[in-house]
Amino acid sequence: QEDLLQSLGLDLIGTIRPLTSGKPRMAIDLTAKNLDTNGKAFYDLRAYLEYQRVKKPFRSLLITSFGSEAGKSTVASNLAANYALGGDEVVLVDANFAHADQHDRFKVENKAGLTDLLFRDHAYDNNYLQGTLLKNLSLLPVGSYQIEPFQLIDPLKITGLINGMGMENNLIIIDGPSLTDLNTRLLAASAD
Repeated sequence: QEDLLQSLGLDLIGTIRPLTSGKPRMAIDLTAKNLDTNGKAFYDLRAYLEYQRVKKPFRSLLITSFGSEAGKSTVASNLAANYALGGDEVVLVDANFAHADQHDRFKVENKAGLTDLLFRDHAYDNNYLQGTLLKNLSLLPVGSYQIEPFQLIDPLKITGLINGMGMENNLIIIDGPSLTDLNTRLLAASAD
């Protein structure tokens, strides 16, 4: 695993224990502000990232994992919510093409989104962002276009899209595919 991370130029920040709810794809509880065992892990992750952000500023983060069903979407959604509760303007981008579920977690529509922007040559505007129950958190769902296995994203388009969203928001969090997906390398090159 370390060799794979090194070949991609990525760093392992840490691990978060599996959530105790037993529901791997549960909707995020946006009303819970108390720090239970799981909530504290996301608070600690954010604190570590903020410490790193002072040393090396970033506007976008890619959340990925070694395999599918490892909990990266849970990490991405909870980290985005944690930053939003802390006052940051956050966009969560669902780029987990094969297993997209952020729209279900946040109970928003998935009619148009990232894949429409990348593969249907739609021009980006803020209308693609879906509001959530958190004032500072917006979601760019995966979209209606079904990406084919081994279909690669255009690195210039995704970089331009992330940079454009970053102009209006403090932080872009990308829920990416697992490291076994070739698009992860392209997403990693686009994120800070």
